[in-house]
Amino acid sequence: SEGFVTVSKKKSAKAKRLVNSDPFSVSCEFEHIVLDTCLKNILKAKSEVELSSFYKSFLTLLTEIIEKNNKSVTHTICLGLGQISTCKIAQHQLGLLLLLREHFLCQIEVFDPVFSSTDKDIITHFKLELGTTNCEGKRKPVSSAGFTFFFFPHCPKELSNNLLYTNWNPNHLEHCILYANSFEKIRLDTPSRFLQSYQYLLQSTEIVEELAVPNNFRFLDIFNDLSLHHFPRDLVNSVHSSFWESFEPTYPVAETEELIRELRLTNHSHKSLWESPAYQFISKNFRRNQVTAQQTCKAQQESKYMADTYLCYLKSSRMAASLRQEFHGRGERSVRSTADMVGFKLPHDPK
Repeated sequence: SEGFVTVSKKKSAKAKRLVNSDPFSVSCEFEHIVLDTCLKNILKAKSEVELSSFYKSFLTLLTEIIEKNNKSVTHTICLGLGQISTCKIAQHQLGLLLLLREHFLCQIEVFDPVFSSTDKDIITHFKLELGTTNCEGKRKPVSSAGFTFFFFPHCPKELSNNLLYTNWNPNHLEHCILYANSFEKIRLDTPSRFLQSYQYLLQSTEIVEELAVPNNFRFLDIFNDLSLHHFPRDLVNSVHSSFWESFEPTYPVAETEELIRELRLTNHSHKSLWESPAYQFISKNFRRNQVTAQQTCKAQQESKYMADTYLCYLKSSRMAASLRQEFHGRGERSVRSTADMVGFKLPHDPK
């Protein structure tokens, strides 16, 4: 055969290992690495919170409430924490929860419908209780022997309003401490026409004491706009019995309806409104970010303010177009139109 030898290329050991590897074992190994990384990040975040001046201020204010009422925190309930495995904000907020458990030796329950399997593994690792149902903020104090500390980090105001509604009784509210978006800021920032659906947030001004925690943590978007709220016994006992009359709150979808109305008025194309990209985008976002029995969504607040802004833009654009059409000049007038406007006749007009 003229001295030629056929040489076959050997398969690399690396390729052989990849072919023969078990996909399930690779997946499990990857998940273990992800979980291990998350746990390290959370412990690091916890340490950052513990050493911060923010935590010292927070603990000072919380201790002030506790000592004034001569009872401690026995349970903590956290709703809307977010995806701990992927969100740095949620990891620092979980770090705060872990510090509270160490300080008060209390039980902690957490729930968020967006929790992934990795998030749930993290909760299990830190020996926290994982909630099973979305109560939409409608929880009562666990014990009358101490405070139940409710932590709603940057959650929609619907959850705070629901918590107040569920505990709209002096015997319940005096056992609640709520760390959530500032009631005062909500009342100042929300248009009055929307606040009417949040009766309990409005009425609570007479019975709540709000303590703003200084936002001096190194990351300003983790604990911003949050305040401690508690309901001193002397305040809840100072109001008339009619004050405690309550009915279950319902929340409007007025923003969507007004937006659709404006879109209908400004839709000059021959296509149906329902087929327009603007309508499809708005309806998709409101469905995705609404607060339901399946979802506690932090983005709902942002969507509402974006809707308000877009609604204002649509109304202003429509009004500007109307004014422009009515009063804008049409260029240089002819001699005939000028004469007609002032009531004169041209020389060649019949007398």
